[in-house]
Amino acid sequence: MNTAIDQDLLYTLSAQAAALPRKRTHLNFHTDSHAQCHRLLIAIEPHSYIRPHCHANHEKDETLLVLKGHLGLIYFDNSGTVTDTFILSPHETIGITIPHGQLHSVVALTSGTIFLKVRQAPIILHSLMKLRILLLLKTRQTLIATFKHYLNYLITNS
Repeated sequence: MNTAIDQDLLYTLSAQAAALPRKRTHLNFHTDSHAQCHRLLIAIEPHSYIRPHCHANHEKDETLLVLKGHLGLIYFDNSGTVTDTFILSPHETIGITIPHGQLHSVVALTSGTIFLKVRQAPIILHSLMKLRILLLLKTRQTLIATFKHYLNYLITNS
């Protein structure tokens, strides 16, 4: 399938995300969940986030490339403590490769944020990883506080 990634597509994805209760949507470029490489556009709005997770397999690093908006990337240690944060945008740091085994989450910092996500597939969550994810789900307040920190950063640096 040949899909052009143009401004019309980005606008359509942003509008779809804004209209949904979860405030995010995606467009897969891979044919199915068993494809060896997952390539997808994700449109995400403020007040939405992708749950903390990691990819344990040593061959499953993940790459994010921001096409529009501002994306906050948050790294956690195994206890759920924030260890590092990044702001990605098309104008500064446009992308990042997240190493396998790194617990992370992303939040939209501005409306209309869209990023390309590329990772090897399929995704298999091990029991220990599921336990870590459950622990990190309890850190939602940390995500909200980090989101507010990013908003303050954007306001003071704009």
